[in-house]
Formats: sequence, structure tokens, C-alpha cells
Amino acid sequence: MTRTDIIYAVNKLAKLTRKPGKEHFEALIHLLRYLRDNTLRGVRFYINITESPIYRMLLNQNIEEKHLFFGFTDSLWNDDQDSGRSNGCFIITYMGGIVDHSSNMPVEAECCVAFMAASHLRMLLCEFEGV
Repeated sequence: MTRTDIIYAVNKLAKLTRKPGKEHFEALIHLLRYLRDNTLRGVRFYINITESPIYRMLLNQNIEEKHLFFGFTDSLWNDDQDSGRSNGCFIITYMGGIVDHSSNMPVEAECCVAFMAASHLRMLLCEFEGV
């Protein structure tokens, strides 16, 4: 959950465990080297949300959101070269740090899954805050 930078690669490689080919093995070695060279990466939370990279990214797009709880969702249609299926993902952040994410196939209900995850996290937050 703390390495969202490799979600897509891990998801793709996990599907090829039955009959991996040479190019799949090379992709796995590439991923392992990336992990070795980037061991200090992880999730960071910000007390002041305006200091977070996500806030600055939204500000660059003329979106000024100061909420501590924020989510993104996206999908790619018919982009998988192996199966012709679509991919979807969502990322939910709290205080600038990623608290939930998913990368999945197929994406028929991708937005529903993202909203359901956000709803569950919001209920958990309300319980912590005593609301």
C-alpha cells in the first residue's frame, strides 16, 4: 500500500505467473531494480495541505481544493495488448498522502468501486473524529 508507483506493473506481472516469457522475466528484473534503487520512497502526509504535491498539482490546473480527503479516478479503454480489455484505477488521498488505491480490469464499475472505497474511508474518518 505504500508503493503506489508500481501498482500497474505489479498488476500486469501478477497476471503472467502461469506461463511467463523472456520479456516478462526481463520486466520483472527491471521492476526489482527499480525497487532496489528507490528504497526510500513511501507515503508522506502533510499537516498543512497547501504544502502537498497534490495540492500544487490541482492549483496548477486552476482547481483550489483545501479538503484533506480527495480522490482521483481514471480508465483506459481497450488498451491491454494481451487481452484487449480496459484498465481502470483510483487513488484516494488524505492529508496529501495516498490511503487507498486500486488498479483493475475490467472497468465496467470502476467509478462505483472508487466511490464505495471513498465512502468507507469517509465513514472511518467520521468515527475517528467522533462525528
